Amino acid sequence: MITFSYQARDPSGRIVSGIQDALNEDNAVTSLMSRGLMVLSLQRKAMSVRSRKKTWTVKETDLVLCTRQLATMIEAGISLVQALTALYEQADPKRQRSLRHILSDVITRVQGGETFHEAISKHPRVFNRLFVSMVKAGEAG
Repeated sequence: MITFSYQARDPSGRIVSGIQDALNEDNAVTSLMSRGLMVLSLQRKAMSVRSRKKTWTVKETDLVLCTRQLATMIEAGISLVQALTALYEQADPKRQRSLRHILSDVITRVQGGETFHEAISKHPRVFNRLFVSMVKAGEAG
């Protein structure tokens, strides 16, 4: 998840500013426009040192459920990025903050050209070597 600061014009013509969390810049603009705002400027906010160093962990039950849902969506023919995005959107922003952060990072990496197993291997505290190896084997077909 990326945090953006924005300035926009509301339906009454007033200039408003605020913060918007989104997967990418296009997603942020779309979200703001859906709220009736005309975006004037949008800037990515720098991450604080504290948030960059945070160790993200996910509950085992959340990981199991997420994996099952991902498998179901892939079997149904949904693309990997669409399935991961759906999981991200379904995750509770408060209770599953770590899961959302990791899914956001994995989505960004996959969209950037990494394979799924390469993207999840960047999170060894969540995806152990066996999990990553199973995904790699599945990708190889």
